[in-house]
Amino acid sequence: MSSTRLGFVDVFTFVSLPVMPYINVVFFHITRLLFIFQTLYFKAKRAVPLRPKMEQSTRSVDGSLMEAFSSLSLRGNALPHESTPLSGINPFLNTDNTEQEPTQLETLIRDHLLPNLERRKNLLRLSPNHSFFQDARDLWEREGWDGEGLSNYITLLCGILNFPAILLLNPSGWDHLPWDHMIQNSPTLRWLQQMLGSCGLTMRDIIIIDAFPLLTDRDMNDMEKTEKLRLSNEVFKLTVKFLRRFKPPIMISCQCSSNPSNRRWGIVKDPLAALLCSSVGAARRREVATIALEEHTTHIVQGFHPMHIERDEDLERRSDLDQVLRSILEALYRPCADWKDRQSRECERNLNTTAEEARVMMRAFLHAITAHRQCQQRASKFGTSSARLGRLYDIHAWVKFSQHIHSFVSPMIPESS
Repeated sequence: MSSTRLGFVDVFTFVSLPVMPYINVVFFHITRLLFIFQTLYFKAKRAVPLRPKMEQSTRSVDGSLMEAFSSLSLRGNALPHESTPLSGINPFLNTDNTEQEPTQLETLIRDHLLPNLERRKNLLRLSPNHSFFQDARDLWEREGWDGEGLSNYITLLCGILNFPAILLLNPSGWDHLPWDHMIQNSPTLRWLQQMLGSCGLTMRDIIIIDAFPLLTDRDMNDMEKTEKLRLSNEVFKLTVKFLRRFKPPIMISCQCSSNPSNRRWGIVKDPLAALLCSSVGAARRREVATIALEEHTTHIVQGFHPMHIERDEDLERRSDLDQVLRSILEALYRPCADWKDRQSRECERNLNTTAEEARVMMRAFLHAITAHRQCQQRASKFGTSSARLGRLYDIHAWVKFSQHIHSFVSPMIPESS
């Protein structure tokens, strides 16, 4: 019996054996919590700024403790729930709010096109009678060519110099037809006409440069090799001369045929031909190249020929190409159309103002002249002699003078007056 009796120490040892690990854990956590509270207490005391005693008395230590607890939050100083962005809690989302780098085309429009338009107040349009076209006329006559090709070439170039020009290759295979018929038969020019119309412009507003003017693919097919070499280089000189003479600040290249690798037009010797080329890939990236001509820089916006759209049989690719080229041209020409519209409305307002001023002044002038005429007639009856009489009392002279005045004033004076 005595051998089975357990003493106090034995009981304590027996009981404590399975319990001791838990007691040690609890004791460890209690000690850790006390240490944390002590740390937070001193941190809260340090967080209280030096203020007047009355202000310090209104700031409780409990409030400082709450701020200290908040500073330990995993989310930091969270925004209100309704404005908390997902990027604040998702480390995989982009938290950088910087804007995407602008494309070269966007930079060109911002830094060059828009400022150049705003500096201009007058619309500069090339005239068909400009001396530049004499070389083309001489070449046309010397080669004995016929049709409307020369006239259409000149008309395509007689656009507005303020606006970006378009560089194409053989914009129409029907350039021997009159202007309207040429556009109707040309898929390229019809596409451009529709696109420009959606921007508020017309074909006659834009300078369209043919890289190899006055020649068509049909003409080249009928020529001998030496004749092709001679004429292709000669007509390309007309294009280079145009660029040097009028120095367009911006030009949209919609052709790649002047590349030396082109089987038909690559025979041109001028190195500028390759610099004027563009590509679909560069157009997608909105790239802009530059060329220097006699200390003048021309920006070459990368596009592609509209026939790339017309010839693609895949409807999805065709729609995609159409959107790419259309978006480039619209980005450049919509600001031009807006500028033209603003200038037109300003001119109309100024015209109405100056017409009203001229009308008032001319009406007063007519009244004064009429009164003077009556005085002359009355004075002549009394035989009054005066150096101021002149010959205005002559009926024929007065009628002629009056007609001249009315011919100038009548467009500005309403008939009812």
